[in-house]
Amino acid sequence: MMVGVAAENVTYDGRSLFINGRRHLIISGSIHYPRSTPEYYMEKFMTYIVNLMKQEKLFASQGEKGPIIMTQVKAYKLAFVENEFEYLEQIYPEGKNYVNWAGEMAISQHTSVPWIMCGESDAPGPVIGTCNDFYCDDFQLASDKPKIWTENWTGWLPTYWAPKYHRPSRDSAFAVARFFQKGGSVVNYYMVI
Repeated sequence: MMVGVAAENVTYDGRSLFINGRRHLIISGSIHYPRSTPEYYMEKFMTYIVNLMKQEKLFASQGEKGPIIMTQVKAYKLAFVENEFEYLEQIYPEGKNYVNWAGEMAISQHTSVPWIMCGESDAPGPVIGTCNDFYCDDFQLASDKPKIWTENWTGWLPTYWAPKYHRPSRDSAFAVARFFQKGGSVVNYYMVI
């Protein structure tokens, strides 16, 4: 586990992330942002936010020991905001073109840290596709990129039409061990608010 490591250079290969030239296995946690409307995730807004982060020297590559070592493509389409577009690519003929555009747009921001695209096993170019699920040990990437589990679902939001999801901690721990055993390099425990 990495705690408090100052990152100035973040790269990757097919096995893991390199932070300052050293391989790292990363275990992290996150809380999902509140959902919003598609117009707030357009290219202009993303560019604005990235520029703000650059001004504040929040990217690890800026030499100020910023905390951001990866950035996420927030892709949206149709009437919802989502970043797991691979599930819809077969339904919408323009889907793959859209994913490619989102990846190119992200790379054009020149953040100098890797970009990830959740739920996209064949993310375009240098963008790293990641897995969101209860289990990701069998997640396969289409290229030589590290295996990253961005959403290790420890449960899910309750809804009146679905069963209540309960995941025992031993199941989650076993899934994480199996993920690392099968070549995983980053796991993020995902909490929904």
